[in-house]
Amino acid sequence: MGVSLDKGQGQGQGRGRGQERGQERGQGQGSGQGRESVREPVGEPASESRWRRPGVVVLCLILLPPLGIVLAWRSRWSAGRKVLATVLSAVWFVAVGTSEPSADKPAVADAAPRPRVTPFPSYTPYTPYSPTPTPLVRRVVADYTGQNLEAASRAAYEAGFRARSHDATEDDKTQLVDGNWKVCFQEPAAGETTTTEEGRRSRIEFAVVEKSSPCPARDGEAVVFPKVPNVVGKSFAAGSAVLRKAGLTEIRGASAYTDVDLAARHDDWRICFQDPEAGEDIERPAYMSVRLSSPAPGSPVPRRSTPA
Repeated sequence: MGVSLDKGQGQGQGRGRGQERGQERGQGQGSGQGRESVREPVGEPASESRWRRPGVVVLCLILLPPLGIVLAWRSRWSAGRKVLATVLSAVWFVAVGTSEPSADKPAVADAAPRPRVTPFPSYTPYTPYSPTPTPLVRRVVADYTGQNLEAASRAAYEAGFRARSHDATEDDKTQLVDGNWKVCFQEPAAGETTTTEEGRRSRIEFAVVEKSSPCPARDGEAVVFPKVPNVVGKSFAAGSAVLRKAGLTEIRGASAYTDVDLAARHDDWRICFQDPEAGEDIERPAYMSVRLSSPAPGSPVPRRSTPA
């Protein structure tokens, strides 16, 4: 009896301990379920908890920076890690987005690069430049020698020429007043033909001398002035005619004696003296006067002229 009681008591005690342990396990499981409920709120889907895993967040920060930044801020990372992850992912996104593909390497989309086809250059024959010809005008040169320079220049301009002039003598004087000069030579000569473009004037050059001066033998040479002819011994009428041919128009008569007056009709009086003397140059015949001294017919010839 005593033994059976002991065994019964022992079994009772053992069952009691087992129940205590079972309660402790139940409490432990209850506490564990409570902790898990803190980590995963009740009602949150399991797929959303996978997006918060660090590996998934880091992968999205590298491949899809905008999505990775959103997941980083919804994760349980500290604020410092979230800021650092956001900055690095943004820098990475900007660097990759603004970088240009290398010219040496083909783009990823071009898996099979197309062969370059160089077109055969087309042959264009060389065509030399040929300007449009300008119409030409031919003009025949008129004779302007002996004319007044002013009149000759005007006539040449009306005929389509542009006139220039120079002194034909060795003095090389300047033509200040065209009306005081006359044309001795011209280039081109009279009768020649000039050819110029339409709308342009031909050129003509005049070699001139003063209108009271004779022309030189050639352009640029000295002028050889005519000489006063010798009319001594001729009648007043015959001597005056010779002087007029030489260009002397102002001729005066005078008596060879002071006490004898010159008759009104003295054409038959013989010339004894002349001034200027024979052989002098006639440079300005228009301004040169000649004085002829004659005695009355039948009077002896004096040795020299006595001025009246």
